[in-house]
Amino acid sequence: VLETLGNESAVRLLNEADAAIRDTRLKLNLMKDNGRDVLRLQRMLKSATDFYNHARTAEQHGDYRTALDHGSHAAGLLNSLQQLMAR
Repeated sequence: VLETLGNESAVRLLNEADAAIRDTRLKLNLMKDNGRDVLRLQRMLKSATDFYNHARTAEQHGDYRTALDHGSHAAGLLNSLQQLMAR
């Protein structure tokens, strides 16, 4: 992916993950305020956020392969989380 699309592809993925994390956090807080049990969902978000943070650190050190790898894991968890939240 990096060879074809360049390092900017990792940066775009991380920017999208950042927005999804913020949006998901807000939605989980609303769900919690409405009495839903969101503990498991919050744990998934924490894992996604951890992957994201590792990815950003790698990006800052110029390690775009690791940034893309960890960012992809974060994005996958966020996608799964959003599917679970829709149920």
